[in-house]
Amino acid sequence: MSCRRLNTVRLMLSLFLFLGYSMFFARNSCHAQMTSERHAAFALLEHYETVLYARADFLSNSDEFGGMDKDSADTLRLPFQEILEGLKHSGTYNSMELMRNSDAVLLGAREFRPPAGLGAVHSKRCYIVILRGNNKQDIHKYFRRAATESLDGLQVWKWSAQLGEFGEDDASQPSTFYAVQIKRSYLLIANNRDDLRDVMRGLTSTENHEAILADIPDWDILSVHEVWGYRHIRRTGIFNEEVAGLSFVTPSIEVLSFFVDFKKKSSVVRILGSDMNRDTVPKINPAAEPPTFKWLAPGIWEAKIPFSENQAKYSPLLLILVRLGFGIHV
Repeated sequence: MSCRRLNTVRLMLSLFLFLGYSMFFARNSCHAQMTSERHAAFALLEHYETVLYARADFLSNSDEFGGMDKDSADTLRLPFQEILEGLKHSGTYNSMELMRNSDAVLLGAREFRPPAGLGAVHSKRCYIVILRGNNKQDIHKYFRRAATESLDGLQVWKWSAQLGEFGEDDASQPSTFYAVQIKRSYLLIANNRDDLRDVMRGLTSTENHEAILADIPDWDILSVHEVWGYRHIRRTGIFNEEVAGLSFVTPSIEVLSFFVDFKKKSSVVRILGSDMNRDTVPKINPAAEPPTFKWLAPGIWEAKIPFSENQAKYSPLLLILVRLGFGIHV
């Protein structure tokens, strides 16, 4: 074999090995990220009626995203604004820096109650920030102005901020946040200490969360998308149906799920219920208002909302957030 041909073979072999290692690490990194997100989803779905998920790059972007216009994207970012604003008062100079060092954020919400006067519906909330793979950044720098305390042997940061969370008639009441880092994978933030403890234990649990997630309707459909929401609707113990976003929702609906399909440039709403037959079209809004659902299978209905429809004066996305529990109370 000539020297020139030998060098060519060596070059090709080196390239092959490089690509192989790159693919190996990429697959493992992706698998680790998916495992972290699934574990976080399990921890929230176990305790909350509604769970929202968004990629961190979607939240850190202040413009249009993936073909979705800015107004529509900003609408879907609204439920996460509380924590992004709250972090600015913990010692974080720029909460978007944390988003840029993270993969995704999940939000769990329950016990929907009215604010005092005009304002957003109040709820018990917990956020799980999925830190970028094996992140070695100094999380402490985000909590320079927060007090510290201990919970189950872990350091917890606590701080307050006036964000208007409780409505315009009680604007001076501060919002309180608790945060804890779990390993190098998660930053957990809640607006009450008990929820922080419960979700923290879920994140550190060795329970088989894969088996539990397999029983969640639509999980396999939702989990592959960059923005999604899931609500297992409660019919008992509701403080107020209108505040909880259940006005006009067909009583037979048990699950409301939602995701954005950026490739197909549409948002998809799915509803599931045990008593929904093909001849009775369920609804989540007054009869004259969209979306209109199509029957897919027994107990499963779906509506697709093209991106173009969200640019109208009427915003279907805003009403979907209301049905998920993130409405404005007058």
